Parts: sequence; structure tokens; C-alpha cells
Amino acid sequence: MRWKTSLSIAILFACFSLPVLAESFKATLEKSSTMEKPMFKGVELYLWELDGKTLWTILPGTNRIKMDAEIRNAKDAIKSKEELEKLLSKLAPGEYIFYKDTTKSSGKAKHTNETNAVKKLCEKLQLNYSGESGDSSSAN
Repeated sequence: MRWKTSLSIAILFACFSLPVLAESFKATLEKSSTMEKPMFKGVELYLWELDGKTLWTILPGTNRIKMDAEIRNAKDAIKSKEELEKLLSKLAPGEYIFYKDTTKSSGKAKHTNETNAVKKLCEKLQLNYSGESGDSSSAN
């Protein structure tokens, strides 16, 4: 009977610690070569700010709403457009990029230049952009 309790505790520990111990999607992309096929549910790209600096977080697509702690993880933040391009270039052509500017206030995007740059980068890399439209002058 005692071994069942120990086994239960071990299983619970594994369930809750594996997500913490798992490598981030950004780290996986950094180590990989270009993907051959698009991911099943695409990729989610979030724009956010920390201390006045624009940052991005890239996460695998899922059917759930991401928690703020997942999005605003400074350790895995993408800190420049150059770093963002390097990571997005690892994705397979045709990949879906679901983009979200989390800094919107009162329904107005603050980062239209960054949004438009991401749209153009996706076009350049043959990625399917879906999300914020940026300003209307550069919308497709």
C-alpha cells in the first residue's frame, strides 16, 4: 500500500515539474535547422513591453488562451527584430503565424511599425501572417 502512495506522489511530481523543466519553444528553434513541415496548429507570436522596450514571445499554437506568465517571460523574450527574423526563418514556408500585440490600450495598437515589420518579414519568409493589421496604409 505504501508503494502506491509513493508512486502517486512521483506521478504528480512529474506532471507538475515537466512543464517547468521542458525547454522553451524559442530555445528549440534556436537549436534546430529549418523545419520541413508547418506545425499542426501554427505558431503564436506576442508583442509586449518591459521597461519601455518592445519584446516578442514565440509559442507553439494551441487551442487555449496563454497565461500572462507564459507570454511575458523575460528569459525567453525575443529582444530585437534581427533575433525575431533569425527565429522565424527556422519555420517551414507556409507556417501560420498568429500575431497579437498585447500592449493595445482602448483598442488602439501602439506598435504599428513593429506590426507592419512582422507582416513584411512573414511575407519575405513565405509565412502566413494572421492577426493585427497594423496601419491601414500597409495592410494587404
